[in-house]
Parts: sequence; C-alpha cells; structure tokens
Amino acid sequence: MKTIKNSLSNSRKFGMSFLLIFLFPALMSNLTVPKNDNPLSGAEKEGLVYTLEEARLAQNVNAYLHDKWQEPMFEYVLNDETNNILKFQKFIKKEGGADPLGYAVNGKFNIPSMQDEYNKYIKIGKNSLLSAYYVSMTLEEQNYLNMENRINDSKNTELIKLYSNRLSSIGDHMRVLNKHMKKMDVAYEAQYMSQDKFESILNPDILLDDVSM
Repeated sequence: MKTIKNSLSNSRKFGMSFLLIFLFPALMSNLTVPKNDNPLSGAEKEGLVYTLEEARLAQNVNAYLHDKWQEPMFEYVLNDETNNILKFQKFIKKEGGADPLGYAVNGKFNIPSMQDEYNKYIKIGKNSLLSAYYVSMTLEEQNYLNMENRINDSKNTELIKLYSNRLSSIGDHMRVLNKHMKKMDVAYEAQYMSQDKFESILNPDILLDDVSM
C-alpha cells in the first residue's frame, strides 16, 4: 500500500504558481461584489474560488469512483459536496458576484494543479476498491485542513458559517470512510495532518452510523 500513499502524496506546487500568475485575476473578476458593510476581502475571494474548485474536485472524483465501483459511500460524498457547492454559489449570487463555475465541465479544472490531481486520483482509484477509498480519504484530509485555514483567514461571518458547515460534513465523510476501510482490515494513516489530529476527528462525541443506500 506504500505505492498508493506515495502516489497520493505528490503536491500541487507548480500548478498553484501558474494559477496565481496567469489565471487568478480572471477568476477573481467574477467575484467582484458591491460595496456594503461587510464586503469580501481579496483573501476571502481567493479562498472562495479555491474552495469551490476543491469541492468540485471531490465531487467529480467521487462521481467517477461511484460509477466505477457502485459503492454508496462515494455517492454520499459527491451528493454532500454538490450541496456545499450550491450553498457557495447562492452566497456569491447574494453578494452580487458571477458564478466562477458557470462554465465548468466535469473532469476539467482551471487550476492546473487540480487538473493534475483529478487525473492522478482517477488513475489510482480505478485500480481497486481499496485504492478508491484511499483516494477519497486523501481528498477529505486535504479539504479538512484547507477549510480550517480558510476559517482562520476569514472575517465575513456568513462565509465562516458556510466554511464551518463544510468542515463538519468533511469530518462526517472521514469517519464513514474510515469505518468502511476498517471493514477491509485497513488502518488509514494520515498523510497531511498529524495522526493525533486525524484520530481526534475520527472519534467525536457522537459517531455516525455506516452509510447504506
């Protein structure tokens, strides 16, 4: 299983630099908001663009995994992310901005690093059901940390609430994914956060039941 974990650990450094230089101004122009008492800052707009694309990456990857393996777990995650995306789009519209995902195509991403990740995760996830679980969990682990950082970097109360709700749903995904992996006698080891932090997410006061649809 080391091969899977090594493949999943490659980062997005070059693509992120490319985005900031060439694509970010165009994306951000879609998030211009009218003057009000609590306008979004430049950092909040940037975070919102990344959050939408990250949620769409998780949605698209889990959609592929569900089509490949017909496991309800993946459908549960993709449906949850679809709901999160809709909430973010509603927030942008309320703020007077244009939807950055207005012309989005499944499996295609404006952020080069996310396109690379999508291609990588699809390639790995089609190998076996266990590989698919690793892919889905890896995305959840990354997204959990990203949401925590965005919450800390944001001041807009409504945006923080949206981020907090998504953070909570990501934690749910991680707990249910972990239960499914345990049934396969596999213990997932954290790749992007400390193992202690990972274990604390897996053991909240109230544990979810297994997803079955």
